[in-house]
Amino acid sequence: MISDKKRILILGGITHMLDVVRKAHDMGLYTIVCDYSETSPAKKIADKAYDISTTDIDALEKVARDEAVDAVFAGFEDLNTWNALRLCQRLGLPFYATEEQLRITSNKKLFKEFCRKCGIPVVEEYPVTGANDIESLDESLYPVIMKPVDSYGSKGITVCQNRRELGDAYTKALSFSRSKQIVLEHFVPGYGVEMYYTVINGEACLSAMTDRYVIRQDGGVPPLPTATVFPSKHLVSYCGTMNEKVKMMIRELGITNGVLLFQGVLEDGKVCVYEMAYRLTGEQHYHIVQKETGVDLLAMMIDLALGKDTGGYFVGGKDAECLPCPACNLAVLLKRGTIRRIEGLAAILEMPEIVSHVQTLFEGDTVDRIGNYGQICVRFNIVAKDGARLLEVIDCINKTLKVFSPEGENLVLSEFKERDIF
Repeated sequence: MISDKKRILILGGITHMLDVVRKAHDMGLYTIVCDYSETSPAKKIADKAYDISTTDIDALEKVARDEAVDAVFAGFEDLNTWNALRLCQRLGLPFYATEEQLRITSNKKLFKEFCRKCGIPVVEEYPVTGANDIESLDESLYPVIMKPVDSYGSKGITVCQNRRELGDAYTKALSFSRSKQIVLEHFVPGYGVEMYYTVINGEACLSAMTDRYVIRQDGGVPPLPTATVFPSKHLVSYCGTMNEKVKMMIRELGITNGVLLFQGVLEDGKVCVYEMAYRLTGEQHYHIVQKETGVDLLAMMIDLALGKDTGGYFVGGKDAECLPCPACNLAVLLKRGTIRRIEGLAAILEMPEIVSHVQTLFEGDTVDRIGNYGQICVRFNIVAKDGARLLEVIDCINKTLKVFSPEGENLVLSEFKERDIF
């Protein structure tokens, strides 16, 4: 017998989706998770689950019709966002984004072309239509960074110091691109910035801006995030120079509802963007926004999936005053190796400043590749009363969390120890 609760079909059962299932339950919804993996974490807490790949739209459609679902939900990755859109189109269910919007926002080249039309600075790129173009690249332009145009999580990306490294980088980038296209950009070292926007009924608000600190590894792999710190030191400057242009671009894209992330770097004191995401992201910044403003952006996205009006969700405050307290998303990255034992996590989670965490690597898991988000063991969202206390919490995490290999080596790759973050 079908429950009289509203029913939501959730695409993907990864650890991040535990949040979604729990929130949907809090909202009184009946949850159905589809994922090809029998052991996906979110399946264990859902009301019902199916071992179906999220790319099998025909099978998903049958499940959705048999279960009489009222909504389809996806987040945290581009692939399932596209799958959710296609499924909603078949079912006649609401979806927050259009096909054209996703086409532009999930493709690095198309996104940067749109930015240029709107007068938004972007990271310089070099034309590459085939392997032969690599040979003609001026040696003075190095270092450069080779990327698939349509990947996420730093997959398929290589930093190249010379022409010799470009060939392998090109092949690697193509292998990770669904459309078999790449983008070659000027590589800007140092930390970057992230801008989070919330759009409600056509009105965009800068809900957060962070400074993104990274770690560099050998072998041409891209920098990976160790921490994103709220608020950015460049927030006021950004609001005075670029914020309204970005809002205009959001309007030009026809975006009326949802959450967006823009990523950029600082070059000659100017923010230059290079990609965006029109979906929830792995940092789960919505936990920090909710802690500081009371606005639940995850609930808002679920309501959008149900076709509800989201006018009651208001991020609040002026763009430059969004989050009153310092905060941080701290990422713990691991070196290559197998995890035998994790120590200290329970003690860290007892700290009142830890508002959420997501763990993606567990005892028995192996890190066998470097240079992508698969190195992240756990992420913590932290909100503190002031900058000094935030640094104390980060130091405590550095000292407390240990991840040991079978040989007794601590696999933690880096400890974020930046002092000058405000």
